[in-house]
Amino acid sequence: YTQRNNRSGYGVVNATNSLRVTDSNYISVDNVQTSQPTVTEGETVDVTATLANPNVIGDTASQTIELTADGAVVDTQSVTLSAEDSVAKTFSYETTQADVGDTTFAVVSGDESATTTATVQADTQLSVTVDANSVSDTFVESQPETLTATVTNTGGQAGATTVALLVNGSVNQTTTTNTLSVGESQQLSFGYTPDGSRQATNLTVQ
Repeated sequence: YTQRNNRSGYGVVNATNSLRVTDSNYISVDNVQTSQPTVTEGETVDVTATLANPNVIGDTASQTIELTADGAVVDTQSVTLSAEDSVAKTFSYETTQADVGDTTFAVVSGDESATTTATVQADTQLSVTVDANSVSDTFVESQPETLTATVTNTGGQAGATTVALLVNGSVNQTTTTNTLSVGESQQLSFGYTPDGSRQATNLTVQ
């Protein structure tokens, strides 16, 4: 024959505890993004993250949230959230030459973190060298002079710049270089015709 099991019973589930996480100060981190994927050294990177208190009921969660750049803490914010609350927070970091390359940013909440990356480019640095021998020591009224200067890219990425000829401190003319690769140089020429003022003349290229 077949024996039936007719046992029955009841129990009480502690729903309050089941809706709480173990650590009452636990705040989760999600959706970490940078303001832009590529920046130039010296520019500021903004990193945004969604922070949430996963408790359905119960305690308010408080935590000091950190932003790290390649493991070093560069910004912090104190965050307090009620149960089931969430908030988007933005952290900021001003990049330096040491960050050139791919930099990993992490938003850290206790033992939890989420990461994103940004590429930091080296700044363009262009130096100007003037050939003082390209003009006469003494100017003659109405006799044209040509001042030459060399612009060299001494930075870490390609770039162009506007160079000006100043006569006694006032801009006389400007010109823009080609886009120069790292280490590349370009020679520029500026024409100047002295007037009849018969005064000392200072020519500057910058």
